[in-house]
Amino acid sequence: MRRHRHALSARDRIQMAGQLKAHFDETFTVDDFPMALYQGFDGELDTGPIIAECWKRSLPVYLPVLRGKEEAMVFAEYLPDTPLIRNRYGIGEPDTHNTVTAEELKTICLPLTAFDDKGGRLGMGGGYYDRTLAECRVKPQLVGLAFGFQQLDNCPVDKHDQNLDKIITPERVFQAS
Repeated sequence: MRRHRHALSARDRIQMAGQLKAHFDETFTVDDFPMALYQGFDGELDTGPIIAECWKRSLPVYLPVLRGKEEAMVFAEYLPDTPLIRNRYGIGEPDTHNTVTAEELKTICLPLTAFDDKGGRLGMGGGYYDRTLAECRVKPQLVGLAFGFQQLDNCPVDKHDQNLDKIITPERVFQAS
C-alpha cells in the first residue's frame, strides 16, 4: 500500500486531495468540531486543502502531538500562524502548549495504511492512536482518510484496535458497517 501511495504523481495527489476535500465539505458540519486532522506524511493524502478550508470557516483544527513512546497523544491547536516543529518521525507538530485530550474533540481524522468497510484499519504500526483512544471514556467520532486502493476485504485487527466510524477516500464516503 505504501509503495502504491509513493508511486502516485504530484498531479494525481493534488487532484485526489481536492476530491477528498469535496467529500469532507459534504460530510461534516460545525457540530463535528473541534476536529483533529494530521499533516500528511510518507505518501499519505494531503490534508492541507481541508485544513485551509477549516481556517477559512474559523473552525477549530488540532494536530496530534507525540509524547513518550508508550504515552497517549495530545492534540495541539493549529492556526495559520502556528509554527510546526518536526517530531522524532519528521512529522510536523504545532509548537504550542495549547493542547487538549482526545476526549475533548468531537472528531479525529486518522491516516490509514489500509482499511475495510467494517471500520477495521491498519495504521503505521506505532499504536499511538489506539493507545490514545483506549483512554477515552467518551470516544470521539473516528474518521479514516485514505486512497481508495487502500481498501481491503478484511483488515487484520487485534482486540486493542479502535474501529473507524467512517472512511473518506477521494472516490467516496463509507459509513462503517
